[in-house]
Amino acid sequence: MNTPDDVAAVFERLVVEDVASLLADVRREGLDRARDQLAQAYADALVRAVGRRGCEPAPADLVGLCPPAPAPRGETGCYVYAVVAGDGTGAGADVRGIQPGGPVEVVAHDGIAAVVSQVDLDAMRAGGAAPDVDERGWFANAVRAHERVVLAAFHSAPTVPMRFGIVHPDREAVQRMLAEHADDLRCELIRFDGLAEWSVRVHVDQELVAASVGTDPEPAVDDLTAEQGGRDYLLRRRSQQVGRDRVRAFVQGRLDEIAQDLAAIARDSVLTTGASDGNPPAFGAAYLVTRQDESRLVSVVEALGAQLGGSGFSFEVGGPWPPYHFTDLRLEAEHA
Repeated sequence: MNTPDDVAAVFERLVVEDVASLLADVRREGLDRARDQLAQAYADALVRAVGRRGCEPAPADLVGLCPPAPAPRGETGCYVYAVVAGDGTGAGADVRGIQPGGPVEVVAHDGIAAVVSQVDLDAMRAGGAAPDVDERGWFANAVRAHERVVLAAFHSAPTVPMRFGIVHPDREAVQRMLAEHADDLRCELIRFDGLAEWSVRVHVDQELVAASVGTDPEPAVDDLTAEQGGRDYLLRRRSQQVGRDRVRAFVQGRLDEIAQDLAAIARDSVLTTGASDGNPPAFGAAYLVTRQDESRLVSVVEALGAQLGGSGFSFEVGGPWPPYHFTDLRLEAEHA
């Protein structure tokens, strides 16, 4: 029978063996979480970039003002940008889709239509597999083209936007997808009729907040230790912690009030993550707003900025956009 010392020795060996496995699991989970957060941050950045540029395509992107792109030569697929209500009239007619590829067209089925274009799958695979994502590279251009088409569709009719990279084998497969999911798509299109997505982000300048709530700036630790005794040093550090807690409570209180004021205007809201121009927001959310309430939302944000600007709060507002954050439909058939 094992003595307690023997048992402890066995446990020690088991711990050594399990640590490596545990760390590997933690590493995998951390990588997965980081990948998800980076993907969301990149998607948010793309949405903001589209909002800044608006839906007006650049001159080089207008059909008729530049030579048509060569038709795909390799394996092709039918890329789906969005599904719209109606027959798709005006959805993507004046914008270029992902290149190399064919013109933007629609596949209609019983009162709904998918906005599509033929794409070169070899080009998509090569672009998606490129190790470096350059602003002028294929991937970035493809994402911008996707967003341009979705925005054009959104301005033509109620729209369910598709995620980037949804490719079906051909138009007949898209037709089958529309028939299979027609009821769900109609429900979503009815839900989004007359609505648009707006984003609001709030940035906080901690120093301005501290000044507004009357806390002292934090002195350097080296200065404190050199000029003050141990007891005075600890008391000062405690006072600094109290000041930080006051700043944190003040910021959280204002953010809660901001969230309530904005949510009262919207039909729905979703908290978002991501950075804006490299400066992480203290608060970010997407709001599903009726077209009649859009000006009201903007006015409320402007009023909050005027009220809280001197206290260290600044605001970003963007829209109107398709309801990117509010559709739960996942109609992926094949990813190129």
